[in-house]
Amino acid sequence: MNVISILLISDNIEDISPISLSMEQTGYKTRIQQVDSIASLAIALKDKHDIVISEYNDCRFPVLEALNTVNGRCPGLPFILIADNIPEDILVKLVQAGVHDFVKKGYFKRLAQVILRELRTSAKEQYSPSNLNDLLLTVGRVNRLIAEISDEISLLQAICTAITEEPQFKIAWIGYVQDNSFETRPVTYSGQDQEYGPSFFRATWDDTGTENSVTGTAIKNRQISILRNITKEDNTQPWRQSMVQELPASAISLPLKVYDKIIGALTICSVYADAFTEEDVDLLAEMAGDISLGIQNLRQRVELQKNEEQLRLQSMLLETSMDSVMVHDMNGKLVYTNPVAYTSRGYSGEEFSILEIKDLVAPDSRKDIPTMSERRQTGLSNFETLHVRKDGSIMPVEVISSVMEFNGQPVVVSTTRDITARKHADQQLRDSYKQLQQTFAGVTQAISATVELRDPYTAGHQLRVARLSNAIAREMGLSEEVAGQIYTAGLIHDIGKISVPAEILSKPGKLSKIEFSLIQMHPQAGYEILKNIDFPFPVARWVLEHHEFIDGSGYPSGLTGDQICLESKILVIADTVEAILSHRPYRPSLGTEAALNQISTNKDKIYDGTVVDACLRLFKEKGYHLE
Repeated sequence: MNVISILLISDNIEDISPISLSMEQTGYKTRIQQVDSIASLAIALKDKHDIVISEYNDCRFPVLEALNTVNGRCPGLPFILIADNIPEDILVKLVQAGVHDFVKKGYFKRLAQVILRELRTSAKEQYSPSNLNDLLLTVGRVNRLIAEISDEISLLQAICTAITEEPQFKIAWIGYVQDNSFETRPVTYSGQDQEYGPSFFRATWDDTGTENSVTGTAIKNRQISILRNITKEDNTQPWRQSMVQELPASAISLPLKVYDKIIGALTICSVYADAFTEEDVDLLAEMAGDISLGIQNLRQRVELQKNEEQLRLQSMLLETSMDSVMVHDMNGKLVYTNPVAYTSRGYSGEEFSILEIKDLVAPDSRKDIPTMSERRQTGLSNFETLHVRKDGSIMPVEVISSVMEFNGQPVVVSTTRDITARKHADQQLRDSYKQLQQTFAGVTQAISATVELRDPYTAGHQLRVARLSNAIAREMGLSEEVAGQIYTAGLIHDIGKISVPAEILSKPGKLSKIEFSLIQMHPQAGYEILKNIDFPFPVARWVLEHHEFIDGSGYPSGLTGDQICLESKILVIADTVEAILSHRPYRPSLGTEAALNQISTNKDKIYDGTVVDACLRLFKEKGYHLE
């Protein structure tokens, strides 16, 4: 293997290994020298290096000063910048000062390609830096648009406009694949000089290939397609003929992929023949990937908003129903009731919660209620019975009930209505029965949809985390009010998992990197759901921070130490212990010893020591156990 000498300006030693690995995959070994100050940079430049790589906003000195130092001591030495994001005005200044290229942090495969390109360029001077810099700025503008615009069509229009602001690009257009056809539907386009006719946007990919356009070819083959010189290629095809009439000289089409499905393509036409060099194609391919991800994120956001609205409507239906809605387990223990269920019988919510379903039925009427086995066989039960209010008075009710799955267990969902007045009017009975059926159908759908939108393991997990968090808070001497607030946060700390696909949450095997990254989005998603709700305490922030560790290794923000709320640190411990103690789709419980060993071993490393001590006392000295 050839050896490339790289001078790395960074104070992060973890950058060395992925750079070396990405270069080895291209057939090159590397010798990397790392510096973190102007003084050490000046000394390092006394040695021969092939290329300089510098992080932006991650070093202890300004990038421009480092660039000037390199240019002053080693003129012409390629200088590459890596960063998460750079404002356009700063990027322009740095390019003008001599930065050759910049790569998003973490894109090490692309970084390797840029390194090889710069080494070839410096040796042969075969590429115009000004063209690359212009394209680089265009890609930067597109990335900012992706971050700023929240409407899909508006984003695509802005992207096409930004591309055609580059003089060499005569037109840019985006087409989406039409369902059950071999054609695209133009979504948006931008052109510099004139309007373009419908034939220009005709993109097909039929089996004969007689009318395949550059766009259709890209979609059919699921890879980039290029026409390097239109006038020299076959002009008999209608689409190419339309292009010659409209004057572009070359074209490139880049497939857009969402959830591994080709949804369309971005097509760019240049006024120059052979306009798209290898370096251009690499940049445009990266841009197309960013656009695809932006479209995917926008669609996820729209779907999440729809789910949230549906969940709110379903919850409202349950809470505001004029009928009593009750859910009980197969032993008759009530697990959910809406307010009408207990207020219409003269109870408070707390009093009602300790009752069993048989306590509500008049003794002489209990024999008329279908048995659990009968309900399982019939599915839907409809009967009349007599309920007893708290004061002993009798309430004639009609009941519609059904057995369904809730959190993996069979439960009975019942809707009851007081039919005292209806007993005196047959017509009223028929009308009310019809309305009751409609109400029950809506309630059943609401319950079922609510369950589908949640991780089947979340309900029990959140309740156990809430209880343990509350116990830890009390053990630490926090007030009853704060302990209660932490309990509330524990009950909803995983609400953001409604944004994670159910098949990932319940996957029995090891998660892929992409799947785990989706899981890691749930604290931020939970925060977005809760942030605008006017809680009397910062529950949204606690939910956001419940996977943050004091050493900064957590997510989503990598907070450290006192940047993390105490309440969040308590949730972290409770969440960790419960997860280890509980069964999961992919493994059985690991046991109490493993859970306590995890937090004690990492005390004051990733977990707050005070919180760890309180949790250990609960289990070891006070006999606490998860229910």
